[in-house]
Amino acid sequence: MQPLSARASQSSLSAKSERLINWIFVPSEYQATSRRPIPDSITKSVSWSSTGAQSSPSPSSNLPSISPSSSQPTPTPTTFDFYDFTLHHHYLTSTCYTLAEDDGSLHFWRDEAPKLAITHPFILHLILALAGLHKARLNSDHAHSHREENGSLLVNRADYHSAIGLSELLSRVGHIQPDNIQAVWVGATILCFLPMARGPRPGDYLFFSAGTDHESMAEWPSLVRGVKTLSGISGDIKPRGKKNTPSPVNEGGKALGMDYREPLEALRERILRPGQEREEVNGRDLRDCYFNAIDMLERMLDEMCGERQDEEECNIGRLAMIIYDWICCFEDGLDAFQRKEPVALILLSYFLVLMKLHDGVWFARGWAQHIMGGIEEGLGQDDRRWLHWPMEEIGMHNGAGSKGGGAAQSD
Repeated sequence: MQPLSARASQSSLSAKSERLINWIFVPSEYQATSRRPIPDSITKSVSWSSTGAQSSPSPSSNLPSISPSSSQPTPTPTTFDFYDFTLHHHYLTSTCYTLAEDDGSLHFWRDEAPKLAITHPFILHLILALAGLHKARLNSDHAHSHREENGSLLVNRADYHSAIGLSELLSRVGHIQPDNIQAVWVGATILCFLPMARGPRPGDYLFFSAGTDHESMAEWPSLVRGVKTLSGISGDIKPRGKKNTPSPVNEGGKALGMDYREPLEALRERILRPGQEREEVNGRDLRDCYFNAIDMLERMLDEMCGERQDEEECNIGRLAMIIYDWICCFEDGLDAFQRKEPVALILLSYFLVLMKLHDGVWFARGWAQHIMGGIEEGLGQDDRRWLHWPMEEIGMHNGAGSKGGGAAQSD
C-alpha cells in the first residue's frame, strides 16, 4: 500500500498535469474527433505544411490514436534510418550548442538530453526535428547546389519526426509522474523551439496570427507558459553553470547602445491615458500585466545596454530565456496579443528590439521584422505612430511612415 505522502504527491502531480494540458494545449481538432493528431491541428504557429518537395512517409499512417484522457499512454513503434543518424550527429555537433545559456545548460542539452532520449524515444524524435530545421536554415543561408531540394527534404523529415514526437508527448502530459516529468519537460521545451526554427511565414507572428477565429489562434505563448508550469511541478530541472562562464556560443554579438528609457516611459503614460477602458483578466487589471512587461523589458535592456556597461554597446544574452521570462510575466494577459489589443501590440513591438539584437541566433533570424509587419497591419493609423522608435531600432526606417504613421509618441 502506498504511503499517504506518496499518494498525496501523486494526486498533486495529477492535478497539476491536468492544468498543464489546459495551458499548453488548447482544444484542437484532434481532441474533438478520432482523427490521429497531426502537427497542423495543434497550432498555426507550429505549422508543418510541406514545402512542395517529395514528402517523407506520412507519420499518420503508423501513429496510434492519442487521447489525453486515456488511462495509459500507448507507445509508438520507433524506427530510424541512416538519414536520421546524420541529423543526430548535427544535433550533437552543432544544434545543442545553440540552445545553451551557460556551461551547465550546455552539458544538459549536449549530454543529458540525448541520454534521456534512450529511454524516452519521443525526445529523440523532437531532437531530430529540431536538428533538421536547424540544418535547413543553415543551408538556406549559404550557397548550395541543391539548396531548395535538400531544404525541402530536411523540413519534410522534421515534419515526420515532430508528428511522432508530439503525439508521444501528448500521451505523457496527461500522465505526469516523478519518473517522467524530466522527459516531458525536455520534450515541451524542444517543442517551443520548433515554431521559431521553422522561420517566418505569412500570417504567423508567433504571439498572434492573422486570423480571428479559434482555429487560427497562435498557441506558441501558451506552450512557453506550459514549460514554466512543468518547472514549477518538478523544481529546477535543468542545471545551470556559473553566471560568468558563458557557453562557446553565448557571446552572440554586440550592438550599439540605445536610448530606450524615454520611449518606455512614454508607453507607461499611454497605458494610463484618461479614458482608457479598464479590462480585467481573471480578476486582475490587464494594465498590471502591461506594466510588469514594461518593467521587465527595461530591466533586460539595463542588463544589456544600460549604464552598467563600460562601453556604448549591448551585451547579448541568451534569447530563449529572455523570451521565456517576458512571456511568463504576462500570466493571464497573453490572449491580448491574439485579440490584437493596441497596447499589447505596441508593447510587443518594443520587445522586438530585444529580439532583433539576437538576430544572429539562427532560430530568431528574420522574426523581428516579420512580427513587426503583422503588428503594423493590426494597428489603426493613430496607434502606428508608436511604432516609430522600435522600427528605427530594428532597421525598418520606412515602416510606420509608409502606412500613415508619424514619428511622435505623444498627443
